[in-house]
Amino acid sequence: MTLPGALYSAVSLALLGMVLQERWITLLQGWRAEQVMKDYGPHAHRESKMGIPSVGGAVFLLLGLGGWGWGLCQIPGASEEHLVVWGLALGASLVGFLDDFLKISRKSSEGLSSRQKFLWQMAVCLPWAFHVVALRGWGGSVASEALLVMGVTLGANGMLNAVNVTDGLDGLAAGSCALSFVALAGMVPTGSPAWWGALMGGGIATGFLWHNAHPARVFMGDGGAHFLGGLLLGVAAFGRSPMAVVAVSPLFGVEILSVAIQIVALRCFHRRVFRMSPLHHHFELGGWKETQIVTRFMVLHAMGIVVLGSLGGCFN
Repeated sequence: MTLPGALYSAVSLALLGMVLQERWITLLQGWRAEQVMKDYGPHAHRESKMGIPSVGGAVFLLLGLGGWGWGLCQIPGASEEHLVVWGLALGASLVGFLDDFLKISRKSSEGLSSRQKFLWQMAVCLPWAFHVVALRGWGGSVASEALLVMGVTLGANGMLNAVNVTDGLDGLAAGSCALSFVALAGMVPTGSPAWWGALMGGGIATGFLWHNAHPARVFMGDGGAHFLGGLLLGVAAFGRSPMAVVAVSPLFGVEILSVAIQIVALRCFHRRVFRMSPLHHHFELGGWKETQIVTRFMVLHAMGIVVLGSLGGCFN
């Protein structure tokens, strides 16, 4: 597989996603599969984003299966690597879609409980982590491998949630993921299943951004965020450096960290550190326009990728 051929495939997948998403939006509007805003979210969102379809990420599942299948044809003889690259994305997206379905069917902003969601995520991440550790030959003794599997499992769970909480403003998660996939293509072996997955992931995220850019016509939902987070992990598992997943996640890390800090501050000290978490809502309540936040956060995300990737020796 040559670089031009892979790029043509990525662009084709992006265009296909744009077309399928257009049709999917029409169906979602007919089914009234609409976003139900959280009570504790910014008040402005209740007017500007209420009623927008929220399961746009379902198209990712179809595109992901197509990207996986086409990758098996283009890069044969590496089925296990293809499985690691795509398996978590597809499995985790099903957990997210279950959460989305419950929200829509109940006409509520609450789907799975935090405990239920965590257990389902762990059930998906654990076998994936075991497969990654075994395939990459990490660890030595049984004890060290067991610790690595648990560490990778918990890290993967955190990444899925980090991308999910970043998806709070039009185009923020999709655009940031597209940047991360482009960067990952330069951190994994050229012509490998991971390289293919990075380019296809960039195509999927970019195609969705066409409809999700401000003012958004559709949201990816938990299923879409879990898919993108899972695919980032699947690709990064084959990075030149173990730091690859950290290098492509500066924004996601900051966003999930802001949530954790806010929770600890409220529960332990009964005080807020931020006006609202995740961090993008803090600046939104501070008077920044949504488009300003998205643009500036993506610029900082790109700069963070360059700095962390260089310091970690991640680039080829």
